[in-house]
Amino acid sequence: MNNPYEKEFFGKLESGVMRPGGLRLTDKLSQKCQFSEGASLLDIGCGTGMALEFLEKKYGIVGTGVDISKVNIEKGKKRNPKINLIVGDGTKLDFPTDAFDGILMECSLSVIGNKDSVLHDIYEILKPGGKFIITDIYLKTCYSGNNEAEKQDIIRASDKKTSTAGSKQGNSSYPHCLRGAFEINELIRTMESLGFKIIDWKDESEELKKFAIDIIMEYGSLNYFWKQFATCENKEIGNIKGVKLKQYGYFSMIAEKPEY
Repeated sequence: MNNPYEKEFFGKLESGVMRPGGLRLTDKLSQKCQFSEGASLLDIGCGTGMALEFLEKKYGIVGTGVDISKVNIEKGKKRNPKINLIVGDGTKLDFPTDAFDGILMECSLSVIGNKDSVLHDIYEILKPGGKFIITDIYLKTCYSGNNEAEKQDIIRASDKKTSTAGSKQGNSSYPHCLRGAFEINELIRTMESLGFKIIDWKDESEELKKFAIDIIMEYGSLNYFWKQFATCENKEIGNIKGVKLKQYGYFSMIAEKPEY
C-alpha cells in the first residue's frame, strides 16, 4: 500500500508538517511540559523529523523519531544527518522501560492500529513524571455520545469515499485521521485505566479550520487533500460529500506518568 504521507504535497503544508497547528502547536505544548535541556523525547509517527529538529534547536532536547516510512526517514536524515530517526512500527516500540522524559504523538495515534496496546507501551517506556503529548482528531458532540449507531454513521461517512471505490478495483485506501477519530471520554478512560494522569486538555478546533482553509486556498478544495490517501486512479475517491468537518474537532492533551 502506498503511503500518502511520503508525497511532496504534505511537505508544502505549514512548516513542512502535515497537521493542524503545525510547529506552533508543538511549541506551545512543549512549553507547558517545561522540558529541560537534555530531556529525552520520542516522537512516534515523526515523518521527516521536523518537530524534533525544531525542539532540539530551540530547547536543547535529545530527540528520537520513529516512523514506518523509510522514505520520510531518509528525507529527514538527508536534511539533517545529526537527527536520530529510526524506521519502525509504532505498534512495536522496542525501547527500555522508563526511557523517555517525553513522548509525542501528533496526529498519529488516530491512524495507528492496536491503540490500547500502543498506549500501554508508551506508559511503560515513559519515565515517572514524564509527559505524553497528543494532538489529534475527535468526534464532536454532534452525536449524543451514548448512541453508538450514530457514531458509526459518522465514521462510515468519513471512510466511504476513500475506501469504497478502491475496494471495487481490488485496492484499498490508506488509513486517515477521520477514520480513527476519537470519542474523547473513551480515550481519557482508557488512558486513566493505564495509569496516566490527564493534566491538560484543550479544544484546538480552530486549528483544524485554519488547516482546511489553507488547503482550500492552496489547492482549490478539500477533495484534493483526500485524494492523496487513494491507492487507485478512480477520481471519485477524493469526493468527501459525505463528510462534514463540523462533525470533527481537534484537541491537544498532555498526560503524565505519575511518580510513585
